[in-house]
Amino acid sequence: CCPHIAAITCTHNSALNYDHGSKGFETYVSDVLTSLPDDGWAIINGDDARMHHLLDEMPTARMWFGRDADCDIAAKQIHCDEKGLSFHVAQQRYFVPDCGEQYLLPALVTIAVGRVLDWTDSQIASGLARYQRKPRAICW
Repeated sequence: CCPHIAAITCTHNSALNYDHGSKGFETYVSDVLTSLPDDGWAIINGDDARMHHLLDEMPTARMWFGRDADCDIAAKQIHCDEKGLSFHVAQQRYFVPDCGEQYLLPALVTIAVGRVLDWTDSQIASGLARYQRKPRAICW
């Protein structure tokens, strides 16, 4: 059996490039999360205060990620240089071998999903350290 997981990473209206008409961002998020089965997991960007009240009345198991200390997966000691992105979650150091803080949120989601799947922090860290960016095609 595989778990059902919904990850909400971008938490602002402009990040949605979907046609949801007048539903609005909060309705969209609510629809996604209420579609999870009872044993599903919601992995949510905890740095957006709007998300907390959306989940108050939902019975779904949840895990918060972000920079905020109250998050379940809280990134600290964030450093980015030409070697890549490094950060800590609790006592575990993580490294993504590519430069750019744009990799932080996806890495935190990866950690959260790994924990839902009962992977150890060292297994997750090892996987993130092996990340390889795919070459991009140049369009003229």
